[in-house]
Amino acid sequence: MLTTSLVCAMASAFLWCFCKRKQLTLNLPLVLAFAGLFRAIGWSTFPVLEDDFYRFLWDGYRTAEDGTPYGIPPSVYFGTELSERFELILDSINYPDVATIYGPTAQWLFYFSYLMDPGEIWPLRLLILIADITIILLLIRKTSTLVLMLYAWNPLIIKEFAISLHPDIWGVFFMLLALNAYQNRKDYTLGSMLALATGIKLFALVILPFLILWRWKAWASFLITAVLIALPFGATNAWLPDGLSAMSHGWLFNAPLYELLIRATTLDIAKTVLMGAFILIGGAYGLYWAFQQWSSLEQKSRPIPRGDLLFALLFLCIPAFNPWYAIWLIPFALYRPSLWVWVGSVTLLLSYTTGINLGAEYAYLEDYQHPTWILVTQFGLILAAFLMSRSPLLSRLWRAGT
Repeated sequence: MLTTSLVCAMASAFLWCFCKRKQLTLNLPLVLAFAGLFRAIGWSTFPVLEDDFYRFLWDGYRTAEDGTPYGIPPSVYFGTELSERFELILDSINYPDVATIYGPTAQWLFYFSYLMDPGEIWPLRLLILIADITIILLLIRKTSTLVLMLYAWNPLIIKEFAISLHPDIWGVFFMLLALNAYQNRKDYTLGSMLALATGIKLFALVILPFLILWRWKAWASFLITAVLIALPFGATNAWLPDGLSAMSHGWLFNAPLYELLIRATTLDIAKTVLMGAFILIGGAYGLYWAFQQWSSLEQKSRPIPRGDLLFALLFLCIPAFNPWYAIWLIPFALYRPSLWVWVGSVTLLLSYTTGINLGAEYAYLEDYQHPTWILVTQFGLILAAFLMSRSPLLSRLWRAGT
């Protein structure tokens, strides 16, 4: 599947370059037709290389049964009386001794999926597809057909959402609505959309202060929405779930900076160093951004902060960088198209090349450990694309088409 994804990505890149060189525009119906075809293939495919969807189905079930999915790990229910379907789901959950890590917005999605058809994956597919299609419809009005193609045909989008059903795409949907509200000075909408995005993943907090700053209406809307969506589950449990704390200790995946640092020190020290670096760099950019905003209060348009760089820095400084996290960069890459973001959205699929998916020659690897060459290839290509985009000639070519 990864080979097929990379071939499709190369074909899209060739088409993009050809259109640039010939100064052609892609036909919108053609882009939409292939986007629909790829998603239809995803709909007909059982989730591969991922089993997180079992947790989503279980969380929806526990919300329906108990009113909340938080606080109790699935393993507690081993040996209890369950339907055959939910016994299978329970037996298939990874890390059953860890309680759920997902935020309140995600839990509402899982709950709605349960109400539509308990224990089945097609409602999850439908909810993911609704967000995906709506994003495409939003992009039709905001970007060129070539940029639309980069999203609509992107193998990361197809793999992680049409097939593997991760809820992060809803976070991106809410983030796009938040950015639109930010530009149009709709502060109440801005705050509520950011709260919903944060309820999918706490990652959204990274961009929160840059968009809201001193806008009290947005802060009020954010706080009210955050309380309302979490209140039925218990606000503390929903925003600081026990499972999130468990995951943050000892889990290491697809983190090249950590792999370098732990050769000379411990994981805890590496985490302190890298998260400290993120806070310092992010804080410095925050001060610069606040000054820029203060000096341009009278301007009608609001510039979009470099969320792509902030999220990229965050993901390099956390110990677990799953490939679907990269979608959080995409809303900002759509406003400010960046070659390295789109290259990364393809190369990060190589992160599935771990010990559990490799042959006997890699038996020395742990289940979720990468060969060194995989880390070098992934992040080396992203770095090369980033440096290439700094080239004046290549930057002009890229901007000309986007």
